[in-house]
Amino acid sequence: MKKVALLLICLIIGFLPSVSAVFVSTGEWYTKLDKPPLNPPAWVFGPAWTILYLLIGLSLFLFLCKDVSWKDRRTGIVLFTLQHLLNFSWTPVFFHFHSMIAAFAIILAMLVLIALTAWNFYRHSHASGILMVPYLAWVLFASYLNLSLILLNR
Repeated sequence: MKKVALLLICLIIGFLPSVSAVFVSTGEWYTKLDKPPLNPPAWVFGPAWTILYLLIGLSLFLFLCKDVSWKDRRTGIVLFTLQHLLNFSWTPVFFHFHSMIAAFAIILAMLVLIALTAWNFYRHSHASGILMVPYLAWVLFASYLNLSLILLNR
């Protein structure tokens, strides 16, 4: 029962960044921007992030189920929390404040923290670290989109 509750908590944590998207509309500003060639249609983002949040939540769950030292567990939780806070902040910075450069700085920091989180998780649970790889790949792609939008809309 404890593992089921922990899994539910981890999945909820995984979906938290999507809450920021609910309060921030892309609005007219975004629709008027010149988009890069590989920009996916808007409908792709919802399903992609849903799958990613499930993977992120499962990754955290598997990591937390491992018997690791308090120091390693704390490091994993801190890295996970920091990258998640950045993930949560990207949407309002980009869509509400229209600050593509600040959003790009956030996404670069996210990339570093996601990679560190994945590596830390992998050291203790291979599956946990591997489940973070699609998230890392998507954020790398999102970085390309963010930078392209900056360059195309100076």
